[in-house]
Parts: sequence; C-alpha cells; structure tokens
Amino acid sequence: MTSEPNTHKLRKPRQRVLKTAKIVMLNDSRFYDCTVRDISEGGAKLICGEQAYIPNEFRFYTPWDHTIRSARVVWRKDNQMGIAFTSEKSDAPRMKMLDGNKLSVA
Repeated sequence: MTSEPNTHKLRKPRQRVLKTAKIVMLNDSRFYDCTVRDISEGGAKLICGEQAYIPNEFRFYTPWDHTIRSARVVWRKDNQMGIAFTSEKSDAPRMKMLDGNKLSVA
C-alpha cells in the first residue's frame, strides 16, 4: 500500500526570540511598538497591545539590526499576529521616534 506524499506546507525554520520592533505605517507618519516572539526568513509572530489601528500592510522595523522591510498580516488572534515579509531587508532610514507614536524620518 502506498501513501500520498505529504502535502503540508513547508515552513521555513523559525527562531524563537523576545525582541522589540516597530510597525511603521506606509506613509511613515506613525509607528506602533510590538514584541517579536519568533522570526524566520519569511515572517514573524508578533505580540501587539492594540491591533485596531494596525493595517494589514505596513513596514516592519527591527532596531537590533537597523533594517526595515514590507510586511502583511496573515492572521490575528487576541494580541498576537502572524506576518509575512513581502520585501527583502534593507537598511532603515534614520528615524526619530517622537512622543505619541509619531515618527520623523531624518
């Protein structure tokens, strides 16, 4: 008896982390803090306090390596979300985080 080949999606290996990052609106006007729980080449799992203001597409800034890339939300549950990266990493522009989650790009 033969069995069907495994048709499960192949996932890229995820690295468990506990680091802070920023969700940056596409117009660079606002940002939201989040915590990265795991990350891979293709996406990440985030913990965010208030998701009501976070759109489905945004830029994801990681201060530990000072990079930014585009991302989209693939799932949301309570204060967690899974994101998929939609662009390659690039060096982040110089950004200044202002009070009230405002952002100034230098």
